[in-house]
Amino acid sequence: MSQPVMPERNMYQIETKDGIVVCTPADIQTMTSVVLLEQEDWFEQELDFLREYLQPGMSVVDGGASFGTFSLPMAREVGDQGMVYAFEPSATTRKYLESSKQKNNFGQLEIIEKALGEKVGKGRLRIADTPEQNTIHKKGKEPISITTLDAWWNYVGNCSVDVIKFDLNGMEDKALKGAQQVLRQEHPLILVSLDAKEDLQTAVGEQLQEAGYHLFDYIPGPMLLVDHEPKVGEDPYLMNIVGIHEDRIEEFKKKGWIFDDAVSFDIPGKDKWKEVLGNFRWSKDKIEDWESEMAGEQHQEYLEALNILCAANQISPDVSADSSARSRKGAMMLEAAQRLIEIFNKGNGTISAAMSYARSMYELGKRTQAIDMVKGLMETVGAEEATGNLLPFLPPLPEQDDTKVQTDFSKWLFVRTVEAWIAMKDASVYMSDEQEKELIKVLKGNPEAVSLMAKKNYLLSDEQEDGLAVGHVNRNRWFWNEKESKLSINRNGRLVDDQQNSVLSHIYLTVPGVQGGAHGIHKARTHKLAAEIERQGIGVSVISGKSPEFVQKVVEASNNEGHVFYTGIMGYDLSVSSQLNVTGNLFELLDVPVFGLLGDHPYTEFMWHRMEQLGNATLVSPLPSVKEEYEEIFESNNNILLSEHPPPPSPKDGVVEAIAPLSERPIDLLIPWGIHKFYRNQRTLDEKLKVIGKPALEIGMELFKAALHNYEESIYQIFQRIYNQGYGSRYIFKNPKTNEDKCWLKVLSLVDWTIRKKRRLQMLKMLPALPDELNITITAHPKIGTVLPFLKDMKNISWVNEVEISELERLYSQSKVVLNCNPTYPDTIHGRVRSGMANGCFVVSDYNPALEETFGSEAIGLIRQQKDSLIKYFTDDWEKVQAKADRGRQIVRDSFTVEKQAQRLIEIITNHIK
Repeated sequence: MSQPVMPERNMYQIETKDGIVVCTPADIQTMTSVVLLEQEDWFEQELDFLREYLQPGMSVVDGGASFGTFSLPMAREVGDQGMVYAFEPSATTRKYLESSKQKNNFGQLEIIEKALGEKVGKGRLRIADTPEQNTIHKKGKEPISITTLDAWWNYVGNCSVDVIKFDLNGMEDKALKGAQQVLRQEHPLILVSLDAKEDLQTAVGEQLQEAGYHLFDYIPGPMLLVDHEPKVGEDPYLMNIVGIHEDRIEEFKKKGWIFDDAVSFDIPGKDKWKEVLGNFRWSKDKIEDWESEMAGEQHQEYLEALNILCAANQISPDVSADSSARSRKGAMMLEAAQRLIEIFNKGNGTISAAMSYARSMYELGKRTQAIDMVKGLMETVGAEEATGNLLPFLPPLPEQDDTKVQTDFSKWLFVRTVEAWIAMKDASVYMSDEQEKELIKVLKGNPEAVSLMAKKNYLLSDEQEDGLAVGHVNRNRWFWNEKESKLSINRNGRLVDDQQNSVLSHIYLTVPGVQGGAHGIHKARTHKLAAEIERQGIGVSVISGKSPEFVQKVVEASNNEGHVFYTGIMGYDLSVSSQLNVTGNLFELLDVPVFGLLGDHPYTEFMWHRMEQLGNATLVSPLPSVKEEYEEIFESNNNILLSEHPPPPSPKDGVVEAIAPLSERPIDLLIPWGIHKFYRNQRTLDEKLKVIGKPALEIGMELFKAALHNYEESIYQIFQRIYNQGYGSRYIFKNPKTNEDKCWLKVLSLVDWTIRKKRRLQMLKMLPALPDELNITITAHPKIGTVLPFLKDMKNISWVNEVEISELERLYSQSKVVLNCNPTYPDTIHGRVRSGMANGCFVVSDYNPALEETFGSEAIGLIRQQKDSLIKYFTDDWEKVQAKADRGRQIVRDSFTVEKQAQRLIEIITNHIK
């Protein structure tokens, strides 16, 4: 883990988006300083490719490491079992890289004080205006040592080399000549910077091909490698080429990295654009108007192209288990682009088509074509009348998808176009020419502009006197606000901005007042979240609603600006009664901002009773389906916003803990369910529904049958479809709730709980088919084994009752396989899945689309309750199962982090206060 970030004299310590600290000169004349402060990442897109390609234990050579913008992220990816050998000849630049190595505690990073070239010897370094552009030249002032990669490799004993990256400012061809032995024997993947000189590019390409390498370009949208074709003319925006040895081409093809032009895809339905654009804040309110605009035949060609582009936009190749996902996404984007070109060739081009075309070209790596189109748009969208009859479209940049119209749509559209021009033309304000700088200044203070534009303006200003507004920065606040803020060190040694904290200064996190089971898990997650919020410089307190100090803390929050409450999952403590016999919502009474993490199933009785007492709380949920249910059932009561999934309670983010391999774990199968809940009331579903009434019985039983094996929709979605079929319209819930509303909520709740029980029983019925020698542990009371006749004779089951979180974590760490049964939401990724994978277990679960999309068959076992579905997971080669468990653990560690959860929560609260 990195050390606390604090600026020191003559050195910036810049935190990037992946949590790495990069040390640079304390000025904004240095390219790396500017780029990392502005972007919080390096601008070369091939770095994303290496982040995904590199695995723990790999070895990498970085020729021309400079400040470590590649070396440091690569060191993070290979971990402490791998190595990164960073060649950097400049003593000054090397000093900062050494500091970065120490700050990040990267023992796997070895810094070598040499340049790479064609032969071993001495040379001189010409110092440029910014160190990244230093070159070897006979008139240079700094004496340096030069070696060849082959000479170094032989000297260190021919270590393994999995990846080579060369960015040597015109020395790439010479370094390749000195690396022929390594290339021919190790066959590493190689990334080579493309110099502006055409003869040098030709020489580099020829040398790699002579060494048996095939050349590729990396395409960022589909995250895909395509053939490098220099004969069609070099793209001036292409930064690097990727070389793969011919012996390894099939390996990369099988993993889906290389474009497969034989891949096919289904043409999406005609309403795909509504599905995608309906989720964006800027466009969801325009769907109805667009539907009428698109009704005629004259727009069908564009509609088909847009639907394909929108469908491609939904594919996430980096998390898909389908090896063809990258190629399929690339093929769809290419098809959409070709159809849009045909529309323009026919003279039917529109602003909307131009926007969508610019987006497709940008994501396909064709920045020149994208820029040309955006340039034409800038001359068009400035006129308000030009936006009057727009058709639906995708904005030119992916990061613009989630923007919001702050003033009016014509201004929003103009700003998006100017932003696209600025971002596409130059990767950073450091490279911007005078024209782009003037455009950046035009956007200063514009409420429609994204936060990146505010950063660019700040960097362009002469003295950076005015700090950035809250919400524009997540990291490195010491830089953005240092002129106007009082800086202090928090208890963790992190530099924090007191003025920033005066806006959001303290979050009170509430936890359940009871112990054990799900309550203990929520409590552990809350403490983990609290530590991360404090790490990000915000004050935090954790308190139970049953604590004697609770009312005192609410009163304290009401007397301090920037103090808010955030409640635990399922609405715990959202409504309280004070010790002063003041009944009702104490938060609302004292005007304290309160935010709550909404649990699933808002129609369950205990939840909707809580909803009636929420007051003005702002709710968050990681599940779009829950958001949809809440907004329809409790319309206009409260705002609900999408948040990040909570991380597993352990281990800590960024901490790689030693775990036992599956073959050494004593528990073969762990079933961590609260089964006892389903046997307290043995009345059948139809008996319970009869009590409510005949319509409830009819629709409830039909709902049960339709939903039991439907894993693609939520119970609520199926209910509305059945109700509509029976009564000719969807059911509209009212506020306050009528008796009829409460009856249907009861129906939903009963059917949901019955299906949960039924699905769990179906999975438990698989157990007798397993071999008797397997050790099975179930976290339920032993009497459950006597209630379920099919488990009575199984002597290999250990019943351990409901356990505390610490004991549950221990059980995870000792288990080979964890069996999960999902709630009835298609987009849920249950905490059992995240905790099991985080502890190195292989997780087997009943199916839902979110699990398939997030983990795929390479990381999770998905079943649909066939009787013998579990057997194969205990007869496979354990090495194969171990590989899947390792993949699942990596996905959880990368995707479900407390840092993401805390950043999103702080963003939601900050925006609310602002």
